[in-house]
Amino acid sequence: MFGWLTRAAALGLATLWVLTAQAADEPGSPLERAALLLNSEPIRPVPLRRDLDPELLELGRQLFFDARLSGDGETHCGSCHQLPPIGEDQRLTDVSAVMGKYQRSVPLLYNVSEYYWFNWDGRFSSLEQLLNAAITDPDKMNTEWSQALTRLAPDYDARFRQLNERPMAKTDVVQALVTFLHSLNAPNARFDRYLRGDQNALTERERRGYRLFKDVGCATCHNGRSVGANFFEQFYVYRHEGGQEGEPRLQDLGRYYVTGEGEDNNLFRVPSLRNVALTAPYFHDGSSDTLDHAIEEMAEHQLGVELDRNEIDLLVDFLATLTGTHPGVEP
Repeated sequence: MFGWLTRAAALGLATLWVLTAQAADEPGSPLERAALLLNSEPIRPVPLRRDLDPELLELGRQLFFDARLSGDGETHCGSCHQLPPIGEDQRLTDVSAVMGKYQRSVPLLYNVSEYYWFNWDGRFSSLEQLLNAAITDPDKMNTEWSQALTRLAPDYDARFRQLNERPMAKTDVVQALVTFLHSLNAPNARFDRYLRGDQNALTERERRGYRLFKDVGCATCHNGRSVGANFFEQFYVYRHEGGQEGEPRLQDLGRYYVTGEGEDNNLFRVPSLRNVALTAPYFHDGSSDTLDHAIEEMAEHQLGVELDRNEIDLLVDFLATLTGTHPGVEP
């Protein structure tokens, strides 16, 4: 019991820090930012705009779809993270781990700049770390940086020289890609408009769904701008007495492969719920095909509660309001 209280207190302090920092970054007058900070809601709206270097952004967009970043010359970032529609290919990809090879769902890219941890096991704490590793990862781009830079040089070196007054380097490619990923902002979800004061943005039923979302305990981990993505949680906190149906899901040990600590067995990054209505299948292993089934499982195994059909439908209705807008990206 005391361990649970300690974890809850830590989560509460972390949530307060995240919300305070995010409110300070909101656009608008100091009064508007102060109003958001005083707002007691656990979720914060995605910023309406980002100031990004347009030349670096365009270089990053082209590199995202450039197969010369891969060893086979055919794979590019957009091969798995498809843009449009939403930045994930809604399928599974192989991931090597210490004890074997597992399939994990391809992560969402829209609003990725709001994340504090990356990959399901939190292997990286910045986009720069993730991109550096992805190039040489045999399960991803499977090449060496020296080879990738040589292949890219004919089309990119002169352009980077104009920006940086030196030959193109690995850090330049990474920074361009990071800038592009920062541009994948999907703000102005109906729930964001509601948080900013538009009471008509949600129906009464959707507001009831949000109240249930908080009352049941979903907001303990799913909060902040990302509505998740910044905490780790054990998969299947509550398991059926003597039940075996969840055991196949527990073969992937998650964050344990990063830390080697036994307490991190089956620990995974809490996923963002932004655009969740569009991003089936769900969970790190893609084992749930529908949102209502995912909600039912999370309530039972993460919160220890059993929801009725009407409650599940209310939560589905609320989660649909977290779908943001983005003009899309053309290769």
